[in-house]
Order: sequence, then C-alpha cells, then structure tokens
Amino acid sequence: MWEAPPRADSFRDIISSRSARGDASHIQFLPDMNASKTWLRQSFTGANGMSFTVSVGVIRGAKAGPTFANVAGQHGMEHIGPLVLRDFFEELDPQKLAGTVYLCPCANPLALAYNFEVFPDREQNLPEPGAADLKSDLFGFKQREDLGAYNMNRCWPDDIAGPPKPEEGVATEVTRWLWKTMIAPADLVIDHHSVKRCCKPYIFCDEPAIAWTPFLGLEGVWCTGPLPPPPTPYAWQRLCLQSIRHGKVGICIEYSRQFEVCEEDRAIGRFALLNTMKALGMIEGTPEFPKPIWLIPSPYWEHYADLQASSMGHIHFLVEEYQWLRAGDTIARLHDLQTNALLETITAPCDCLMLHRTGRAVSRAGEWVCRVSKDAKLLAKPGQRYDLPPLRPA
Repeated sequence: MWEAPPRADSFRDIISSRSARGDASHIQFLPDMNASKTWLRQSFTGANGMSFTVSVGVIRGAKAGPTFANVAGQHGMEHIGPLVLRDFFEELDPQKLAGTVYLCPCANPLALAYNFEVFPDREQNLPEPGAADLKSDLFGFKQREDLGAYNMNRCWPDDIAGPPKPEEGVATEVTRWLWKTMIAPADLVIDHHSVKRCCKPYIFCDEPAIAWTPFLGLEGVWCTGPLPPPPTPYAWQRLCLQSIRHGKVGICIEYSRQFEVCEEDRAIGRFALLNTMKALGMIEGTPEFPKPIWLIPSPYWEHYADLQASSMGHIHFLVEEYQWLRAGDTIARLHDLQTNALLETITAPCDCLMLHRTGRAVSRAGEWVCRVSKDAKLLAKPGQRYDLPPLRPA
C-alpha cells in the first residue's frame, strides 16, 4: 500500500532527514560549485536488437542550491515536452544558477520516432524508425493491460533504485538509469506529458501537493491523492508517484496535444519552469501568478460530469477551459452541417468550472462535448503572493 513519506518543512529539513537515513551524499548544497553545462548519454538495446541513446542534460550552477529534475518523452506521441526541455537546456546560464538542473528531453527516443506511445522492444520486423508511424492495433496492443512492460511511465518499479532484473524490458532499463543519474539526486521532479483531449495544459499530482501547484503558473489543477490500486499491476509504477514515495515533490504537467505540437505550449512550459525555479531560489526573480488556480478533489473522475450532445453538428464554444460558469450559462452551440441551423445549445447545469472541451469539430449524438466540475475549489487568485512552500504537503 502507498505510504506518504515523512513531511519535510523545507529543503533544509529534507536534507536533514536524508542525512539521518544516510543517503544525503547527492544533495547539491555544496560550498563550492563549478558552473557547467554538459550532456550525459547512455546506450540501450532492446530484445529485438534495435539500439538507441538516451541523453540527460546537466546544468550545475555557480552557487549552492536545490536539485531540480525534468523528464519528457516517456510516451512517443507527446512531443511538446521534449521541445520545451531541449530549448530550456540551451537557455539556462550556469553562471546565474544556484543548484543543479537535470533535463531529459527524450526518455524514449524510438517511441518518439514512431510517434507511438511505447517502443515495443520485443516485437520483430518493425519499420525503420522515422519511416512510418506505428498504429495502436499492431501486435494486439489494445488487448494488453495498459501496454504492460512497454509503457515507460509504468516501468518505475518499487525497487527502482536497485539493479535490473533479467525479465525486465528496455523501458525499465532506461528508467533505472534515469533514476540513478538524475531522479535520485533531485528534490523536485516534473514529468512532462501531453493529454489527448484538452485545449489547455493542466497539472496532475499523485498527492495533494497543493502548495506547489501555483508555482507552475498554469490554470486548472487536477490534484489526486493516494487512490486504491486499479486492476492493472502497473498502476503505481509512474515516475511522479515513485518520486513522491522516495521523499521528493513529484508533479506532472499535461500539455494540450498528442501526436502534434501546440506552439503556445512551448511558452507555457518555459514559464512554468522559470516560475518554479524562482520559487526554489535557483534563479533571480519573483514567481508570477497570472492565472487562477483550481483544485479538482481526489479522485478527480468522481468530481466532473460529461455534458453530451444529442445531435450531430459543428461545435461552437463560447467559453474557455478553466472558466467559472453560472448555472444556465451557454457553453456551446451545435449547428447543422447542411443548413447551419441551430440544433442544440449546451448550458452549464449548475455553478461549475469548465474543464475540458472535446477535440472534435463535429459532435456525435451520445458523446461528450465538454466536462464540468461543480466541486472545483479556487486555490489561488491571479496576482496572489506566496511564500516558499514546504517540499512535503501538510
């Protein structure tokens, strides 16, 4: 069962707790640090003989400070995180940095080359990487639980700090190397992903790390605490959850597109990283909070409702995601494709927060058009000031 690690009220507290356990050797609060920027690289070979290299960028600051780790590209159809982290590595100046930043833009490079969620390293006769996209119905993937051992973000096992096991696939080999190289030293970990059906990025937490979510500067916080384990055996083997279980703050950014790049998200991701580093004291500046921050209680799927269409038509939305609505407010109108006549108006059933809009342009009868939450709570107003939060939630 999931057990929350002991709370630490500050970075210094968590360092002290690690020292007491004898595992503080990696902490980057050192009296003298040599400012540098470099890449660490490791080669891997799947069971089918295909080889690839994973790279980790390391930026060591000129001053002592915390350690901040970022991973992107675990899933091959989620491309904005890799672009954000690659650009961020180029931008950061070690001379102006306190502490250490680790960036792994492409944790699963062959999956990214195939534009597919996973790299099926045991399957034979795959096309040349980059020559063709893999499809979801290949090899019976739809019949496998959560894509099993191929799904890199289900391959962070409970003994993640231990040695590899013979039965593990190459995805777990990568996660064990990443853990040793960049996650174990970290105080705060952000995992960068993309969600299929939403128009704006949001934050997903595996614990109620409410104190940290405003510092990412994003709207719409989906925050879920420890949940009963789902049927899949891979439920707990996610990077953020294992980071939390090992005494770190672990947060997931979900960008707004899969299989493509939303250019607006590049600026949003950069803003989130800079804002967080300002809060950590790693760079100069004060965090900015231009957006309202909302909390969807845990488990979040019990706190939203699907609003469905009863007809087929073009969808015209009148409200944005993460906008507060009053009962009866018009959310969307559906128009006939042939006559352009108004077919249907979708309204807010109660006072609620607009969540996600469908990515479809044409509605289908019986399918959801948008999701709303009547239980959303306003955590922070735009412009609100914050003190440095604890690394662990209360």
